[in-house]
Amino acid sequence: MPPHPAIAHVDSAAPPIAGRRLVGIDALRGVAALAVLICHLPFSLSTTPAQPGDAAPVAVSFPGWALAVTGYGEYGVHLFLVLSGFCIHMAVAKSGGHAAPKFLGFWRRRLHRLYPPYFVALVFTLAAIFFLFSILGHPTQAGLGAHFGYPSTSQFVVDLILLVLLLQNVNGASIRVGNGPFWSLALEEQLYILYFGLLHLRRGGWARTLLVVGGVTLAWRAAVLLWPGALPNYWLVIGPSRWFEWVLGALAVEAHLGRVRLPAWCSAPWAAAVSGLMSIAVNAPPIRDLAPAVLLRDASMGLTFFIVINHACRARWGEGPNTGWVVRNLRTVGLFSYSLYLTHAVVIVAVKQFALRLGMGVPVITVLRLVVPIAFSYLFYRVVERRFVNQSRTTSREHRTAA
Repeated sequence: MPPHPAIAHVDSAAPPIAGRRLVGIDALRGVAALAVLICHLPFSLSTTPAQPGDAAPVAVSFPGWALAVTGYGEYGVHLFLVLSGFCIHMAVAKSGGHAAPKFLGFWRRRLHRLYPPYFVALVFTLAAIFFLFSILGHPTQAGLGAHFGYPSTSQFVVDLILLVLLLQNVNGASIRVGNGPFWSLALEEQLYILYFGLLHLRRGGWARTLLVVGGVTLAWRAAVLLWPGALPNYWLVIGPSRWFEWVLGALAVEAHLGRVRLPAWCSAPWAAAVSGLMSIAVNAPPIRDLAPAVLLRDASMGLTFFIVINHACRARWGEGPNTGWVVRNLRTVGLFSYSLYLTHAVVIVAVKQFALRLGMGVPVITVLRLVVPIAFSYLFYRVVERRFVNQSRTTSREHRTAA
């Protein structure tokens, strides 16, 4: 072993490691989902029809200072991405690299696990915006698209096709359809494709892997900045642009399982605090729009959560006999965090529309917009998602047995 390695490999040929579900990781999934929910609390769709070339009109009901506070919830997406890399790479990391998935089998299991709940949520979203724009809003334009808040039927059809194919982050369709978080699900699918590139790269060691992945991420973001004519912002949420964050999660799970040894600072609370403060500064306006910040702002936040996840695994958050109720409840939310992510944006809008018609005040509406989406998503998990979670686990066990 070389002296003072930055990232040292530790017996990558070891036999498979068995393990149980990590409470700390589930709790962090709950944190990420609740953060995104809080970020979206101030916003709702307006019943005013969109104009040609515009996204769906958005109403903002919070004062500026409240927007500044809830805006930090957007960092939950960064945490989700790092956690995704952690969880997806878990099976391969446990085997020491000997259980690399086959491309078609991997995709079949992932789509079977994620796509049916997503499709149900998409149908629910379409029904909700139809009710909003056709029944509450009364469309002023002719055509199918107007019934869903679209200025043109052709744009609605294009967006619907991309949404069904999980390609909605290539044109901003998720914003127009009224369920903004959908963009990150398309990003996840693109990162799953890149996962097989990661599996090839890691054979040459993690130091080289991080250099290549970081180089690809920076090159993509630089190309967006330097492209003749301004490219829309959604080009910064396509797979290669966020690959580095996701790969950090894969590295974290190998460190947790003892496959690699990281420097001490990679799991130190002080390092997470320093990295977090620097990331917040880079992501704060107007700095976030400067070219150097655009190149680094997402990766810097991913590094922060990489350190947090390493610390959570090392400290075994939530695994002691005196686990607090906060961690227990966050873990519970983490178990149905995908359902919360899929449905909360639409439920927030629905709650506001019904509460206003019942004459409720802003404080009550705000509380309802926080509580009802959580309750609804738990119901969605029990009725829809859990069925496919269980089937996916059964399929995975059968696949490992056959292998």
